[in-house]
Amino acid sequence: MATVTPWSPRWLLRGDIDGFLGLGLDSLITILMAIGLCRGVLGFSEELIARTILPAIGASILVGNTAYALQVWWLGRQEGSYHRTACPMGSTPSAYWPMCFW
Repeated sequence: MATVTPWSPRWLLRGDIDGFLGLGLDSLITILMAIGLCRGVLGFSEELIARTILPAIGASILVGNTAYALQVWWLGRQEGSYHRTACPMGSTPSAYWPMCFW
């Protein structure tokens, strides 16, 4: 096993695959719910959903997770320890209900 210096983060640890699969499944279900709500409740067109809403959801998840990862990386460098975890960001189902029904 390779020796890890205090300044080099380990990219894959035990349990990471489970976390990626859980986040991926949760995000997929939430995005499918958002598509259904946009189509069925709000009456949005397929073109609007496919060309505007889905790319915006993808971009926000990508930018948000990158920002969280950078914050944890910078914190690890400041403290000299990489025993930190970034909270993954996904689309939030609780935000869709007030948007559609309020």
